[in-house]
Amino acid sequence: MNELPKVAVQPKDSTVVLGSPVSFAVSAAGTGPFFYKWRNDGDIAVADTNAVFKLAPTLAAHDGACWYCTVSNAFGSVVSLTAVLTLRYPVKIVRPPSGIAIAVGVTACFSVSASLSEDSVFTIDSVQPLDNGWFYSVIVFNTYRAVTSREAGLTVVTCDRMFRVKPESLTVDEGRRHHQGADFPGRRHLALERPGQGPYARLAGVIALGSRRESRKDRPG
Repeated sequence: MNELPKVAVQPKDSTVVLGSPVSFAVSAAGTGPFFYKWRNDGDIAVADTNAVFKLAPTLAAHDGACWYCTVSNAFGSVVSLTAVLTLRYPVKIVRPPSGIAIAVGVTACFSVSASLSEDSVFTIDSVQPLDNGWFYSVIVFNTYRAVTSREAGLTVVTCDRMFRVKPESLTVDEGRRHHQGADFPGRRHLALERPGQGPYARLAGVIALGSRRESRKDRPG
């Protein structure tokens, strides 16, 4: 007996995370063989001509799209119900925390920007030399994903390592003594003595501090 095609099993709505694959399927009844043509709500034919339509990867443009299938045989055709695709968005880090160098007693602030959320700020009040060399990262997560930021280092600069005025290079005669100064917080003047060394220049700027990688939870106190 020759029968028109029927859709025995309709495609179902689907919800997946952005970027994940998704499939829609129909099951036909009647006289075979059957032919399948999948279309979206824009009535644009897609490549799949099987009972199962696979979309991979899913894109933001697919969010809310509707898909249906036309099933046909030698005696006619039938259109399935429409299935809706809904996407869920995993969080991602837009701006990771950055390393900072600050003076003793100042509040350190690390911030992170992530999609689908407001900025988050982590502060350390009145940093001390003990805080120097620590590295911090942040885990940002939602229902669909967790992501860890890169590490951001904290450099605590003590007063005798911060210069406001760059000392000048200078030349001294053999056997003479010279005092070269620079203004910096906490003390007014820095005296250097290098007799008998010929030309020399005072290193200016913040002296690079050693760093260490340790777990914040293991920090003393």
